[in-house]
Amino acid sequence: MLDLSVISGRIVDERGFPVRRAVVGARSRDDMSVARTNEHGRFALSIVATEPVRVLARKRGHVMAIDPKVAPGADDVCLRLERGAELSGRIIGERGWRLDVRRWEGHERVAATGASVLRRPNGRFSVTRLISGVYEIRVSVAGHPVDNVVVDVDPGEVIDDLTLSV
Repeated sequence: MLDLSVISGRIVDERGFPVRRAVVGARSRDDMSVARTNEHGRFALSIVATEPVRVLARKRGHVMAIDPKVAPGADDVCLRLERGAELSGRIIGERGWRLDVRRWEGHERVAATGASVLRRPNGRFSVTRLISGVYEIRVSVAGHPVDNVVVDVDPGEVIDDLTLSV
């Protein structure tokens, strides 16, 4: 016999407003389910599961949200999709540079997980899907740090005039 469960809830942004048309998915050992949120940010997933499942939500322009242990049958799941911040700019100087993006957590720098770093022609770069926080953007050549900048971004903020030199 199948243990079919319905998992439901809502997806909100960092201000608590519903996120419409977000993709929500769940995966168990034997099944998976995907849905979109309605105009009120609500969703419902039908899934065969006897143990907690991983539920995730995503939408373009937002940082993905994950709850790794949602009980089958939960009807009060609430995931927060924060609008992603964006950084862009230009690296001036020689080729062969590498861009490292780290987020400050307390006194430590950690990898900016979930962020997308794109190198463009003419030394241009962009970093998208950043959660709010303080970031160090460091450029290096042949493994040696050359220049860096520290920025503090809010949800949905766009900073498009960064310049680093090598």
